[in-house]
Amino acid sequence: MIEASDVRPAVKEQIESLGAKFIDVPFETDEEREIAKGVGGYARPMPPAWLQRQKAEVAKRIAQADIVITTALIPGRPAPRLVTEDMVRAMKPGSVIVDMAAEQGGNCELTEPGSTVARHNVQIIGLTNLPALAAADSSALYARNILDFLKLLFDKEGGFVLNRDDDIVAACLMCHNGEIVRSPDQPDPEPEPAMELVNHLIIFVLAIYVGYHVVWNVTPALHTPLMSVTNAISAIIIVGAMLAAALTETRARPDDGRAGGGAGGGQRVRRLPGHAADAGDVQEKKSPRRATAAPGSSGPDQGSNR
Repeated sequence: MIEASDVRPAVKEQIESLGAKFIDVPFETDEEREIAKGVGGYARPMPPAWLQRQKAEVAKRIAQADIVITTALIPGRPAPRLVTEDMVRAMKPGSVIVDMAAEQGGNCELTEPGSTVARHNVQIIGLTNLPALAAADSSALYARNILDFLKLLFDKEGGFVLNRDDDIVAACLMCHNGEIVRSPDQPDPEPEPAMELVNHLIIFVLAIYVGYHVVWNVTPALHTPLMSVTNAISAIIIVGAMLAAALTETRARPDDGRAGGGAGGGQRVRRLPGHAADAGDVQEKKSPRRATAAPGSSGPDQGSNR
């Protein structure tokens, strides 16, 4: 089970959308409720009374957690202290704290920037350049995808087998025995220039109108307002690509029997199911471990923790 805490109540929806449980700290006054909303997606300093209640709730979760990940950072200032030595002492032996704010001092009192230490039978990881360590895992994941794909092409004895009934193999097969089996479709006839210009103008005007309302009405409930706007723009691009693909498919559908443009000329192109990207992404299932993200947010006043 994964639990996470954040000062801003709007982040609750984001946490739960990823399948995690939000550590809710009720507001006792209207002042606390108003301050928690933040400004422009950034958190504001909460009253000491609320911080004490949050600290008590998070301390209970940390004592039960196997892994604690903290990411609270404040630009230009030392990272806030969120995990005290008493909290570390209360954790189960063999637990791990990943302090991603170690570069600015760390969210844990016992973090030593740039190193991994053991305190009270708890491993505290304070490495300051974690992204540099992801290269090996990324290469291993890609290699596993390639291996899983190659398993479809070889039998248990190591002999090469071309199973054209397999959707993935069929989608990747371009030619066989000198014959092109998968070639690009003939291009659609060019539309009239005037009509094409009108279509482009209509799409352009609609894109401006819809894009303006979608992007600027996004509630900045993610890590930063900039990230919220970026995600909104990305969503518009995805929807536009889907519509463009649907339009292309609709144009091509009346003439599914067109001849291919390969070297053989006059060959019928067959739509093959599957896609090469379907291969792989097979990962071993591991037993679930309990993890807790310490409180905070990524704004200039208080950082976010996952």
